[in-house]
Amino acid sequence: MECEAKKLKGETISMSNSSDPYPPMDQELGLTRKCLQILSESKCRIQIVTKSTLVTRDTDLLGKTPAIVAVTITADSDDLAKLIEPQAPSSTERLEAVKTLLNRGIPVLVRIDPIIPFVNDNPEKLVDDLACLGVKQVIASTYKVKPDNWKRFSKALPRIAEKLKPLYFEKWRKDKWICFVA
Repeated sequence: MECEAKKLKGETISMSNSSDPYPPMDQELGLTRKCLQILSESKCRIQIVTKSTLVTRDTDLLGKTPAIVAVTITADSDDLAKLIEPQAPSSTERLEAVKTLLNRGIPVLVRIDPIIPFVNDNPEKLVDDLACLGVKQVIASTYKVKPDNWKRFSKALPRIAEKLKPLYFEKWRKDKWICFVA
């Protein structure tokens, strides 16, 4: 990676938009930290998208590099978040990570993602909590159904899944309902 990083001239590098750059194993391996060190030496600007609280481990590097951290928080309730994303840190832990990052001068935005009808579609309390912490930007995205996440969602929240099924699997087109199979 060092060889490739030398070719960089201050580009913005996003870590990561499709998978978390801080998987649990990085606690021991430190690969993300090593990548941040290399990118910092190459004068790159860094954007991190994560649900992990492990990002706070690297505040020393993030504080001396042009960086922004986007923390995804799904719900203001730890119990609800645990149902939706059982492997992720609790919402409370992520809010604490946001606070730590902000206190160390690292810009933070929060992604409320995904917003799911009948589940977490009233994020006012969460937005208020974020504003009180000093978060200046909040973005949101809606739930995109995929077969694997629909299966987990249906198992975790079966009554809500039944209410959502028509919204996600039927589409109005030219006077006909068309069903999409998940």
